[in-house]
Amino acid sequence: MAAMQNQKEESITFRIDGETKNALARLARKDRKSLGALMRGLALEKIEQDRRRRFEEEAARQAREAAAASRVSSDEAAVMRELEDDLSSFGDEWK
Repeated sequence: MAAMQNQKEESITFRIDGETKNALARLARKDRKSLGALMRGLALEKIEQDRRRRFEEEAARQAREAAAASRVSSDEAAVMRELEDDLSSFGDEWK
């Protein structure tokens, strides 16, 4: 966020209906902010929500990948135990 503060500020213009503008203005007054400050805050919150959502999606993807890898390892471990048991019983037959 500090990097964003050092960047040149840009303007955005958009249209909304009067009722929505009045509701936003009431919220801004209640929070003792300008309408622009309220809108900037809302935009930054939305950006942070998106960043958090993407982070959580990536974490979930990695968790699924790790779980799949551990299942492979578990299967490999089970096969190795079977082989060890077979070799052990085979060895007993030779004694």
